[in-house]
Amino acid sequence: MALPATNTDDVIKMMKEKYGAKDMTEHLQFLIYGPSGSGKTYSLRTAKTPLWIDSFDPGGSTALNDMVADGRAVVISEYENEDAKHPTAFKLWDENFDKLEKGGVFNRIGTYVLDSATTWAQAILNEVLKRAARAGGVPQQNDWYPQMVLMEAAVKRIMSLPCDVVFICHDDILKDEITGKIMRAPLLTGKARKRIPLLFSEIYFADVKRTPKGSDYVWQMRKDSTNDARSRMAGLPSVKIEDFEPQDFKALMRKFHKTYENLPSF
Repeated sequence: MALPATNTDDVIKMMKEKYGAKDMTEHLQFLIYGPSGSGKTYSLRTAKTPLWIDSFDPGGSTALNDMVADGRAVVISEYENEDAKHPTAFKLWDENFDKLEKGGVFNRIGTYVLDSATTWAQAILNEVLKRAARAGGVPQQNDWYPQMVLMEAAVKRIMSLPCDVVFICHDDILKDEITGKIMRAPLLTGKARKRIPLLFSEIYFADVKRTPKGSDYVWQMRKDSTNDARSRMAGLPSVKIEDFEPQDFKALMRKFHKTYENLPSF
């Protein structure tokens, strides 16, 4: 893969001249969560390409092998085999992210993806335990705050990227011990469970609707009594969406009046 010049300002100027300033500023950040088999990773086929996927789930991105082969996606899989007793994944990811930013690589991608944010968050907790000289041990109460601080700072960096962002999460089933009410939410550990989703404007629950004609893969766009979901874009007067939308990023971007054109493949 040929990388652009290392001067980020020059790269941004070049990309604005090539694609237009509007295209470089209208980006969205999505948090997609749901159970295994609900289409979360496969839906990336509809996102703006090329994709840059930092994969923390072992084998999680195999459904995109054809996109990797023809230059529409890059999957970085060196974070997948994390050893909690000898953690390296988050430190390596952090170092690589710095290199990519300095190299201007993010200016040449359509969508940055973390797959999954759930295992990425676990890698951060592993790093916290390592720094506390308790690698591979059981997390203690005072470990959750350092994990949240590292995670929140990293998410804010990712949110500032000049491209669309997709966080893929596993789902967590929560039960209110008093009322017995069941609620699904993105699976994140510790204090990050509540704070990280607040940073996203678009949070969708991935689901599969069974019909006589087959299976429809959809995103739940609005919260109900069971599943957490929201779309701030849907609150705009000019935006009309349904409670359930097909798992299609480009179709949503059109509804949101955002740019959806692909960039050149790698």
